[in-house]
Amino acid sequence: MSSHLTLVLGERQFCEPDRRTVAVDFQIDGFPLLGMLCDSKSFSERDSLPSFVGLEKDLIAHRMDAFFGTSPSTGNLAPLLGCGECGSPLCGGVWTRVFTGEQYVNWAGFGFWDGFGTYSPNYLDRLFVFEREPYERLIRSLAQDEGPH
Repeated sequence: MSSHLTLVLGERQFCEPDRRTVAVDFQIDGFPLLGMLCDSKSFSERDSLPSFVGLEKDLIAHRMDAFFGTSPSTGNLAPLLGCGECGSPLCGGVWTRVFTGEQYVNWAGFGFWDGFGTYSPNYLDRLFVFEREPYERLIRSLAQDEGPH
């Protein structure tokens, strides 16, 4: 059985006072990804939690290859959440490994990108399977001005 992915768009302001952007929050089967991570055992056992925010819509639109599992530069890792202070997934964000088949797209595990090029798949050890056609249509909608449908 496949999961259902939805995108929630919202305006965000980051550290710089003049910088406002549209951010994307991922929801899987109606549950926010950030909430799933916070409820996971790996987060509940920590004394302090990193702060994460939804990704900038433009970042996803320009890195679609990562979301389709065709990004050799990131090892087929796709960013899902960014640093809570600056919004960048490279500063410290949550990433997942993407595998694309003929009919399905899989997100396998969720981990931390530490800003130094190291990925640690230690947050949520789950596999989500999405039907490929609606998944690709949803991700591609981020490159359009009106966003997801």
